Amino acid sequence: MGKTLMIFRKTFKSTILIKEKIPEIAEKYNGVIGSTKLNNAGDLATANYDIVGIKNDQWVLIGAYDSNSGFISKTDQLLMQ
Repeated sequence: MGKTLMIFRKTFKSTILIKEKIPEIAEKYNGVIGSTKLNNAGDLATANYDIVGIKNDQWVLIGAYDSNSGFISKTDQLLMQ
């Protein structure tokens, strides 16, 4: 997708047009991560996310988002020591 956008940018100088085309290009592209289709917020439509934070000066997995169910699970798992 990056190469497509570079070519598109050389052809069309308008950043507004590029911004409008990104979701269309992403919807048609499948990469190593699978589909790159975007949702209305501009995030990957089918991606799971880890929610991390810092607690007591250490990285902690606070929760996870599952895009298939729309569910956010909560946890308190230390990631690094």
